[in-house]
Amino acid sequence: MDAGLGYPVMRREALAEHHRIPFLVPETPDVELMISCLAFVDDSTWIGRNKQSTQGIVDIADSFYALNSIEINPKKSELLVINSTLAPDELTIQLGNDVLRALSPGTSARMLGVWFSADGKGVYTRQIVQQEVSSICKILARKAITDKQAIYIVNN
Repeated sequence: MDAGLGYPVMRREALAEHHRIPFLVPETPDVELMISCLAFVDDSTWIGRNKQSTQGIVDIADSFYALNSIEINPKKSELLVINSTLAPDELTIQLGNDVLRALSPGTSARMLGVWFSADGKGVYTRQIVQQEVSSICKILARKAITDKQAIYIVNN
């Protein structure tokens, strides 16, 4: 991967030789890592500091997809832009033959189960959480509990 692509993260850790488990070591100097993607099963998240960095990462991913005959559905892809100084019409990324436009600032995107908001206010995210809680409460409102559940509630 090209140097400079991704988002820098400072990390202070070392590997325990016999466990190969990372642990924090106070006297170890900070190490800067460039994080450019997160992946879990069939979800991928590409992270860049700016439009050029993000486009570079996506271009590398596109070439990998083409090389391995993998098709990406751009309609299922989202572009979340945070703290941009670009004009709204410039908030795009080329994804294969398609142009991916940034979500509006008040909109949230879900990545690996976590909601992120471009404007940092989280109003939309709170609305989603309130809707989910309300939906669950409506389902559970008329449900009877068992005697064992009642005993557990009373005792705790």
